[in-house]
Amino acid sequence: MIKNSMEEAVTQCLQAAQHEFRPQTQKMLLRAAIFGKSFIPEINPEPCKKAIFTLRVLNAVRDYRVGE
Repeated sequence: MIKNSMEEAVTQCLQAAQHEFRPQTQKMLLRAAIFGKSFIPEINPEPCKKAIFTLRVLNAVRDYRVGE
């Protein structure tokens, strides 16, 4: 039961990070997800990789200096 709750918490942290606009809050949520993921060795790492890549791209696009 704890394993299922931890997987759900990791998933929710990843989703919350992807819906957040502030990079500081994104980092906090990603760190929480990665910390929770460390307790579940058999969890699929692809959602974390995808979330990190997506946030990097979105934050780069939102930066006003990118178009200079």
